[in-house]
Amino acid sequence: MEFKFLSKDELSQNFDKFCALYSSCFTAKIDEKIIKQKFFDNPYEELLICVAIDDGNYVASHSAMPSVVMIDKKPHKTAIFVHAMTHPEYEGRGLYVKLANMTLENMSQKGYSFAYSFPNNASNPICCAKLNGIDVCEFPTLQLKINPEVEVEPVSVLSTDDWSNLKEEDTDLIHILKEEKYISWRYKNHITNDYKIVKISDDVWFVYNIYGSEINITEYHYADNADNIKLIVNYLYNVAKEKNLEKITTWCKLNTKAHLMFERFGFLNAAPIRYFNAIKMNYNGKTDIFDPRNWNIFMGDDNVY
Repeated sequence: MEFKFLSKDELSQNFDKFCALYSSCFTAKIDEKIIKQKFFDNPYEELLICVAIDDGNYVASHSAMPSVVMIDKKPHKTAIFVHAMTHPEYEGRGLYVKLANMTLENMSQKGYSFAYSFPNNASNPICCAKLNGIDVCEFPTLQLKINPEVEVEPVSVLSTDDWSNLKEEDTDLIHILKEEKYISWRYKNHITNDYKIVKISDDVWFVYNIYGSEINITEYHYADNADNIKLIVNYLYNVAKEKNLEKITTWCKLNTKAHLMFERFGFLNAAPIRYFNAIKMNYNGKTDIFDPRNWNIFMGDDNVY
């Protein structure tokens, strides 16, 4: 069995093998366009895919996507783990752990500060025990069920299609840098999900998408004013009623104005629960990346949503 990192040319020449492995592990749609958008169009460009090859076929793969994380208002080179895949006939051979450790070593040599991921309860024990990952926190899904009989005030907005000049809060918290090129790649130009951008004002905006019978609030910026959370929820409540949807979901860190407001509106903790895990490599700053109080994380920071 051969283990190797793929260049973009190699992946381009073997889209069919990568798609075949993906389809053996997941039911979601996959094709050449989706792979190109996810890995080739990433604004930070570097390809981080390690594969196991047997008899000419890809039988396992571990992938990461580069990102920039701001710590103490300084950029750090990082990556999120995505798409850990092992063909069912090759499970139980430790291929995931081998490929993941190869990826971590490769990233360390390239100067990455740390890797992060949002594993579920099945993969989280492996991240901690086999990859030296540390759980920063866990995110239950905050959920608000829609009552069609409830009337909420309509909300006036600036725009519902303008992805330019999006302002983030000036914060000392650790967060993924949301440059315009990142926002375009992650949301605006996404192939499989139809994300919507809503600007309530110049500095209050949010991104959402409709998944099945629910609305996912993947990103929200409320200018550190809890009253703006009310505007976001009211707007989406009316969208949900209009489209006969059942609930609104999001993530929110505890002990924040936003979390208190979500609770006040009736949001409750529900499944699924995702872990937030980090693996330190070259980071040596003073701010503790394993302290959840130091982070600002959104649902959309997990590539699943």
